Amino acid sequence: MPADIVERPNDGGFEFQCLRCGLFRISGDADCKLREQPPDEQVSGNLSGYIRKNAGLRIDESDLAKLGNIIPPSVTQKTHDFYFNSLKNFQRQVRKCTTQL
Repeated sequence: MPADIVERPNDGGFEFQCLRCGLFRISGDADCKLREQPPDEQVSGNLSGYIRKNAGLRIDESDLAKLGNIIPPSVTQKTHDFYFNSLKNFQRQVRKCTTQL
């Protein structure tokens, strides 16, 4: 997925604004390790969802093993998340409309 590099921190890592994942940071060591051993599609999808839910996340080399073992949410959990995010957005729109009256 395309991502723009927003800045290059002093630790040799990167800050990305990914179209799919959102904003996240990765250390230089973690970046090197991922280049040596890229995650498969399933792990990449799981990581993307995790990063999207945890905006501004910084990934260090020590995080890679934990992040690689993320279990994808169940259909029930996805439905729950969708419902509550939709409700939050609806409430935001209602507040926005009522303040404009």
